Amino acid sequence: MSVPPLTYLCVQLASQVPHLLYRVFGSLKLAPSFDLVSPHTLSPCVWASIVQIFNQLPPSFITYPIHLLHSDMTLLLHIPQTPHFSLLTLLELPGCIQVTDDFISRLFQLHSLVAVDLSGTKISYLAIKRLAQYLSLEGSGLGPRTWRGPWPLRILRLYNCRNIDNLIFPSLSKFPLICVLDLRGTRCVSRPGLLPPEWKTITDNELFFPSSLSTAVDTLSQSSVWSSQSAFKLLINAVDLDQQQVGDLAQQTSGVSASLFYGKTKTAARHDFPMIFNKGKQSLVLQNSELTLHRIPPPWSALDDAVLNHARDKMTEKPPRKVEETVVLKNGARQQAAMTKLQELAMRRKEMVDSSSTEMDKSSLQKRESKNPFLRRRI
Repeated sequence: MSVPPLTYLCVQLASQVPHLLYRVFGSLKLAPSFDLVSPHTLSPCVWASIVQIFNQLPPSFITYPIHLLHSDMTLLLHIPQTPHFSLLTLLELPGCIQVTDDFISRLFQLHSLVAVDLSGTKISYLAIKRLAQYLSLEGSGLGPRTWRGPWPLRILRLYNCRNIDNLIFPSLSKFPLICVLDLRGTRCVSRPGLLPPEWKTITDNELFFPSSLSTAVDTLSQSSVWSSQSAFKLLINAVDLDQQQVGDLAQQTSGVSASLFYGKTKTAARHDFPMIFNKGKQSLVLQNSELTLHRIPPPWSALDDAVLNHARDKMTEKPPRKVEETVVLKNGARQQAAMTKLQELAMRRKEMVDSSSTEMDKSSLQKRESKNPFLRRRI
């Protein structure tokens, strides 16, 4: 019976709190004699601990595939972005039939989400609007604040999403770092003024399809757009375990139709794109460069400025009245008006009663004269 090395036991212990290891990133050098297993055989928390503790890791540790509903996702998503470590979350679910406007509610905890590919799904602009509403801050007053939600989003692929139209553009402006948009095959129509002038159309770039989402992130990483130079990728390529794809998805595909899915998966789990088998439509979608949009990536510091402006706006804006308060105010106004009207009616009735009483008193004091001419009057 062999005894596990002390390093192994320490990593196992540290994997219970991977979100608290950001202060020790890269402090240990991996010994050449240490037999490091494949990252795909490790649990997500063990992988997250290794990439934070050790430096000079093999390239196979850069990307870790995982499904969205994994039990360890809660801990992984709370790993902060620091000047020494960046955990980049990629959501790659093209053609997934489970992706709808309501599905977006599952993404509110993806605080390190940097790239999204929901191409060929049924989502509409409401999904992106809801995603933008998840941008929030934790903290109050003048103290430090922590941003929550997909603030660092930079790449958004929605090609062949038939329900997407120009109503998506106001929501896109909410993401301060977004710099790559693929809207080919949607109902969007390029018009002046939809986006700021710094957005340009480009072609033949690895930021867009048919390059995989991981390749697009690697291409963008050459511009030093993350919080640190040491970036590792958490690739969400399935909703649950039954759909999970393991390994490099781009290498598992061949041909245009297969590469649309970035990997093999169950037939029932994904949509077939109508343009796959129609060369005319396929050519139209892939060559419509007006909807492959790109701008110079904003620096990471732009996120701090956006968060600060968001906090100022929240402090100055008036809080909306609650529905209950509005109902009470309306009911109170109605009751007050009714009481005033009743008081006016009561006053009028009292005046009428007083007036009639006065007239009766006067008539009783007056003596009635008889109209009988034969009646003798008293002298």
